[in-house]
Amino acid sequence: MLIDDVPAPGQRYDVGGFRLHIDCKGKPNHLPTVIIEGGAGVSTPINYWLQQHLQDRVQVCRYDRAGLGWSDDSVTVRDADTIAGELHTLLAKAEIKPPYILAGHSLGGPLVRVYADHYPSEVAGLIFIDSSHPEQDERLYGSPPSNNTWIYTIARVLGELGLLLYLYDTEEQLEEGLPQHELVALRWMARNGRIGREGGKEGYSLPSVLDRAAQTTDFGSTPIRVFTAGPEVQGDVNGISGEKFTEIWRALQAELSTLSTDGKHFIVEGATHMSIVTTRRYAKVVTEEIHRVLDVMEHRRSLPGKK
Repeated sequence: MLIDDVPAPGQRYDVGGFRLHIDCKGKPNHLPTVIIEGGAGVSTPINYWLQQHLQDRVQVCRYDRAGLGWSDDSVTVRDADTIAGELHTLLAKAEIKPPYILAGHSLGGPLVRVYADHYPSEVAGLIFIDSSHPEQDERLYGSPPSNNTWIYTIARVLGELGLLLYLYDTEEQLEEGLPQHELVALRWMARNGRIGREGGKEGYSLPSVLDRAAQTTDFGSTPIRVFTAGPEVQGDVNGISGEKFTEIWRALQAELSTLSTDGKHFIVEGATHMSIVTTRRYAKVVTEEIHRVLDVMEHRRSLPGKK
């Protein structure tokens, strides 16, 4: 399947026999570069507003994991350690120098934890955006993490038939505020079959990713900021009430902020799991706090004896 039907906004780099796509905006300077790690099966267009709100101050990069967006199909296992290594190689090939602030949405949260575990000296901050939690299935449903194989099998078949577009709600994303040029790319991705076939591989690997992230429990004084979608869940969810689901989910999110002595947790009122990144005003809540973290870094750098 061709991956150039819609032009890539960034560049692709060989990371070991296949290419990953990365799109960087803003000029590198004395502040950390922000690297955005998307959710499961999600490609760079989804994270448009996060990049837009930061690029005037720092270099900020959104990238596509193997098999997603404008990156080549995956040829390696989709476990967290492999993905962290591939991102590390990509950043080196693209000459994007550390330190980094890593921002992970949904599944991207556990992935940035593992990256920081592998390369702690490169990570200046961690941002969790309605992030997955290693214990979410046990705490919510009383069962181990599931890879929901049947869902990804259906998605793969629909994708190959060009029918996934009808389940990929780009009209909802339009209402939530993504620009038209990003929606055009999303519709193309939903139509070309790869999002079902390749994105499904990440779904199959979800339990192992969460297990690996659970091994990362202490990030010292690294700044951590956690953002949780605001609306309470309505109705029952897999046998538990929406009120109970919301209570447990917010508790899980709050726990992520305790991974560092410099951790804070925020509820983004009105945002849903996806609109927290796809809607301009909700994404701005996230990026405004990132700017405050950058303010502190600039202040510390200005102190005598600091560079």
